[in-house]
Amino acid sequence: MDTGSTGLLLAAAGLPGYDPEAAAKYPIGWQYFTSSNILQAGNWIPKRLSFLDANVTATVPVLAVTMSVICPWYNLSIDTDSCPTSPDGVTAVPTSMPTGIEYMGVGFGREYEGQPQGTPDKVTLLNIDSIDGQTLENGCVTDGHKKSCLNEGYVINKTGVSVGLTGENTKHFSFVKLRLNHSYSDDPRDWTQTPGCVSINGEVCSPGSVLLDTGIPQSYLTVPLSEPVSLEGSELADGVNVTVRFGSKGSYAAAYDFIVGSQGNELAPTEVIVTQSDASSPFFNTGRHLYKNFDILHDALGGYLGLRWRGNASLALFG
Repeated sequence: MDTGSTGLLLAAAGLPGYDPEAAAKYPIGWQYFTSSNILQAGNWIPKRLSFLDANVTATVPVLAVTMSVICPWYNLSIDTDSCPTSPDGVTAVPTSMPTGIEYMGVGFGREYEGQPQGTPDKVTLLNIDSIDGQTLENGCVTDGHKKSCLNEGYVINKTGVSVGLTGENTKHFSFVKLRLNHSYSDDPRDWTQTPGCVSINGEVCSPGSVLLDTGIPQSYLTVPLSEPVSLEGSELADGVNVTVRFGSKGSYAAAYDFIVGSQGNELAPTEVIVTQSDASSPFFNTGRHLYKNFDILHDALGGYLGLRWRGNASLALFG
């Protein structure tokens, strides 16, 4: 399960009942993963899915992947389901009918970065259609005279994922309001990435967006060219202090910090890869280490990102 992407990707070669002729009737689909430069393409085929260890089903389009290729020169603005020839004339060799692809993306606001089809209708955790054998109608099930409704969203913690939000499982969270994102769909559950800022060695906290990514151990940082950073190659140097704040100035919901290369802080990623650019907005991908000390919540109906501290109180900053 990955919060840095959106949609369920499965190798067509291992998909039960896969028929190339039937699949061709469904929309062509693709996703590009910027951290690995991998492009995967196929068709979005609607499937009803069952969750292991829970009597729950969901119906979503599944990307049946028929092609995978490493494409470092992929242009997020114009390229789609194939890897073009590089500016230097290099042609990437794709793998046809790859195997072993099992990827469940549950993130939000990822369309702009190589996933233009990664809209909320693709997220399994947000499209539950039955619980304990009872079909949901408008998000609700009726048991006798009692009506129970599922508030679309999820909570991720060290032990797993809770689907659906309740008064009980949302206790003690601090919340960041998200903005609607209607650049790619009219889905009322489509939200932009989490607002936040990053400060390096106590300098001004550059406002931008933050991605809380379960899919990778490293972090990615984009800062303006004018921002002083100490680098070793393309990475932040050991000893650099990084502070990450969630929310907008004056109303930060939570924050944490770490020292690059520190062995004593569970929140420190394996490395922080830096891009200095004035063409891109400031951005920080936390990597998965954040989840060692934070529970994370996504409210898809209300448009909130929630954070609940579970670690050493001396390491977290709030407000």
